[in-house]
Amino acid sequence: MKERKLGISVGDILSFEVFAAVKVAAGAKGLERRLEQVKWGTPQNLDKIQEGEFLFLALRTSGDQQKLEKLLPSLEAKGLAGVGVQLKEGLSEISGPIREIADRLGFPILQFPAELPILEALQSLVSEIFRVQTALFNRSEEIHNEFMAVMLEGGSLNQVAQVLGSFLKKEVLIVDKHFEALSPLSPAWEKWLAVINRASIKESEALKKLEGEKTAWVMPLLAAGSRLGYLLIRSGPAADLAVLDEIALERAATVATLDIIYRRALNEIERRFRNEFVIDLVEGAIPSREIAEERARANNWAFSETMRVFVIRLADLRVQGQKDKFLSYLRANLSIKCICGELGRDIILISPAGEKERDVVGWLKRHLPQLENLADSKLLVGIGRSAGAVREIKASYQQARRTVDNAQRIETLVQIV
Repeated sequence: MKERKLGISVGDILSFEVFAAVKVAAGAKGLERRLEQVKWGTPQNLDKIQEGEFLFLALRTSGDQQKLEKLLPSLEAKGLAGVGVQLKEGLSEISGPIREIADRLGFPILQFPAELPILEALQSLVSEIFRVQTALFNRSEEIHNEFMAVMLEGGSLNQVAQVLGSFLKKEVLIVDKHFEALSPLSPAWEKWLAVINRASIKESEALKKLEGEKTAWVMPLLAAGSRLGYLLIRSGPAADLAVLDEIALERAATVATLDIIYRRALNEIERRFRNEFVIDLVEGAIPSREIAEERARANNWAFSETMRVFVIRLADLRVQGQKDKFLSYLRANLSIKCICGELGRDIILISPAGEKERDVVGWLKRHLPQLENLADSKLLVGIGRSAGAVREIKASYQQARRTVDNAQRIETLVQIV
């Protein structure tokens, strides 16, 4: 996102005591434009202006006004913050064409009294800009440190959302790239997510404002060209973001992105660790029950006297994300009863045999439509024989896999016929 200018607005100039007699001559809609530096120029020398500058001009003749009139569109296009003019000698007011163009462009023109010493005006304005920029910079560092403290103390995305919401006095939600909530999801947010135009949001590479019953802002969370999620803010219909609000939003987005990257890396390490254990079990590579129980405890799994293997195949597997969502759901609901992992296109469940096994079978039957919808695929399930010893788990797996292989072949033949 292009960082917003850390300066005062053109409208702020009117609040300074030394500028009490200054008036808005035209372009009042642009008073929120921010300025970073001040420059003194003449209508004959305006080719070196820069974005964010506020330009002081002395207009002495009608010819000077005509030159300014012609230059106004290009000054606005170059990002000039605004113009302050002093009318000298025979000029009594700014010309109508200048006012008309400035109003149309929303380009602010302030009229300074002719008797105001221009050097004093410049010095006062430069001092105020420096004071505001310093205060904003210091506060931005404080905001950044507040968010970093949350993460360094082991905080969560929930806390990042809470800190940002408290600072902005607005509703905050953090979601992943699929718009699944990563921080608490209220009914109001759930309703909003159901009707939002997600396609337009996914195209945005920077802070995007959405108008509606409530004004909303969407900040994409990006890393190395990859879209990790979004930081969402909602407020009243006429609300807007101040400079510090945008700074806080940028800091929160940075911290949230780092947290998502960290948790992704941690989850990947844990996933590989779990899968190595599952693969070793179904390949018969674990020599003793003691070692199997020790590795199960390291994964917060229980190892029973007798086990049975379930093989669940995603028949319509297209992307890894299908397995990831499906496996996360299984772990959330069956992790106490089952050892869960993946091998190729299959999900492996190693369940205690007996009564608890029947609980798992019943759960899978009851939730099959929901599981297929979650996986975005038809599911084929095979169950192996009971294994009383660790090395027998391999045979249970092979039987469950053969069942799935046969079911898939039969399904293919039926489709061909």
